[in-house]
Amino acid sequence: MEQEMMKYMISQGAFAVLFCYLLYFVLKTSKEREEKMQSTIDRNQEVIGDLARKFDVLEDVKRSVDKIENKLEG
Repeated sequence: MEQEMMKYMISQGAFAVLFCYLLYFVLKTSKEREEKMQSTIDRNQEVIGDLARKFDVLEDVKRSVDKIENKLEG
């Protein structure tokens, strides 16, 4: 009976250690993936901001061209 109990404890201990290791590994890789994703989001936000500023400049140029066209027509 003692031997069976000892085997049971050892087997549960191995699974417990394996579970803890796997949990730690998953949490660690999730954190790394989250950091990479956040840096990608930050870079994308910078690009979107740059594009928005360039679009505003383009709209200003379009307005200026429209004014010039109106002066030439009129």
